[in-house]
Amino acid sequence: AVPTFALWSRADGVISRGSARGTPEERDHAIELQCNHMAFAYSAEATDAVIACLIEADAELRRAGK
Repeated sequence: AVPTFALWSRADGVISRGSARGTPEERDHAIELQCNHMAFAYSAEATDAVIACLIEADAELRRAGK
């Protein structure tokens, strides 16, 4: 299975925290960011988080032999 990541923010202002981060059985990782809703598309923090998630997903899949 491909690992899933929930990027969420208390400061989102549009999507509720619970909906954004999901429950433990709905995602493998929950990463809290400090940006508002629109900044998810362009902030350095969000971009760095996406890159980190891709690197982590690749590492997890390699460890699993996939």
